[in-house]
This record gives sequence, C-alpha cells and structure tokens, in this order.
Amino acid sequence: MEKNRKLSFEELLNKMEQTKADVCGKILDDFREEIEKLPGSRVKHQDWPGGYKDHVLETMNIAAILYETLNNKRKLEFTLSEALFILFIHDLDKIFRYAKDKFVVEDPHLFLIEFMKNKYGVEFSNKELNAIKYIHGENKDYHPTKRIMLPLTAFVHCCDIISARIWFSEGRDKNWNEN
Repeated sequence: MEKNRKLSFEELLNKMEQTKADVCGKILDDFREEIEKLPGSRVKHQDWPGGYKDHVLETMNIAAILYETLNNKRKLEFTLSEALFILFIHDLDKIFRYAKDKFVVEDPHLFLIEFMKNKYGVEFSNKELNAIKYIHGENKDYHPTKRIMLPLTAFVHCCDIISARIWFSEGRDKNWNEN
C-alpha cells in the first residue's frame, strides 16, 4: 500500500474473496445514498454527514495495514478478506437506525445476521459470527477465564476502536496525515 494513500472501496473489495466482494458491491449499490450521507455515529465518532462511509473506509484501511504487518510477524489464522468483509458490514444496522429514526434494532448482531442471510444469502462461518457479535466488545459476556473473542474478532475490534476512539474525528481526508 502506498504510504499516505487510503484505499477506496473498490480497491479494498479487490483484496477480498470474490463472493464476499460481490455481496459488498450489492450493498454499495442498494444503499449508496445512505452510505454517502449518514454519520458514523450520533456523537462519538465520524459524526458528520458521510461519516458512516468514512468510518467504514478507515476501519478497512487500518485492517489492510495491520494485517500485513502482523501476518508478516506471525501467520494469522484468518484472512484479510474475512476481516475486510466483517468491517464492511459491522455497522450496517446503522443504515436502518439512522435513516429511519423510528426503526429500532434491539440486537444489532442478530439483525445483521438475519438481514445478510435473507437479503444476500450470506451464511457466516463460526469465526465470522463471533466477530459480528463481539466486534464492539464482549460486554456482558466477558468471562475471567474463558476466551470469548476469537482472533478475527479481536483484530476487527482493534481496527474499529482505532477509528472510533483514536481517530474519531478523522476520515474525511483522502490521504493519511503524516503527523
């Protein structure tokens, strides 16, 4: 990846396994207006119009950088394609919650699993299901002796947290800042 150049959705989808990239392409086609206009969150991160797109792109670009670095040190047990796919869809419920204030998503991860299955025919692996459920943390499922997050989950969680809690006001720029 060129230094200081963020990858576009098209470039990131080209790093994914074709079936997953095709699903992401359909989502982009189906929800282009919402993806371009909605905020990344109400107040905590990328909270401007279009922040949703900026946040998702940030998380995916962070993943591309971290994956290469970590996988060169020790072989990871998941693929970059799996990580990019989860990061692309991880906040998809916001499209429904933010675009339609009356729409209530009580359990975002279950909504996402059902939505992806019903609309796009996606069947998730166990590690992808774990990542969807715990990308935003273990919360009430935390256990002092049991491992809750699998490696893919921990990785996408880190990418999301970097974007949302370290670079919460970044992402509108087309390139990475050097400082």
